[in-house]
Amino acid sequence: LRQLVQTLRKYDTVHPVNANPVGTPWANFNNYGAYNIDNWPIADNDDTDGISYYPDGWEREHNLEPCPFWLHNLTFNTIRSASGKKNYILTEIFTNAQNGLALNGYLDHDFMGDVAWTALANDCKGIIYWKWLPFMRGRQSLGRGLTRVDGELAARGEAVRDVGSVIKKYGETLFQAHLKKAQVGVLVD
Repeated sequence: LRQLVQTLRKYDTVHPVNANPVGTPWANFNNYGAYNIDNWPIADNDDTDGISYYPDGWEREHNLEPCPFWLHNLTFNTIRSASGKKNYILTEIFTNAQNGLALNGYLDHDFMGDVAWTALANDCKGIIYWKWLPFMRGRQSLGRGLTRVDGELAARGEAVRDVGSVIKKYGETLFQAHLKKAQVGVLVD
């Protein structure tokens, strides 16, 4: 990543560089497989720290049992900690099941809102949702998307709209705000 950033800086000195690890021990919730990435050295080498966040990762590995919300909170708190003084963003958060036939990964209105507010409460400074329209063909057919196939907002899209309306009104304040430094830490073994 350090070499990539140095190469990019030769051609673009204006735009910030953000790494987008698809999974980390703090985001994947499983045995980590090929995604065993340490967030701390990544954060040292980019301008804005971020992760791709798959909130149903827990369901995939735990027989569709919903991920406890304290674990989402812990994940965002950990990414914020790894980011140090840099801002962190959710560089990608998926918006529905991987395909239209998947049993896992359905994100309803309340869940989408809760995840966004939990990230923002942990000092997240941006969220990029993947994606707007569902896939219309291929192995992810009818999956993802903040809209339904007919183009109307799905319930998860309405949640993003609702969060977005508050951010539109108070975004500058939220961006400037930062959490107070904690007096106590929690170690999870």
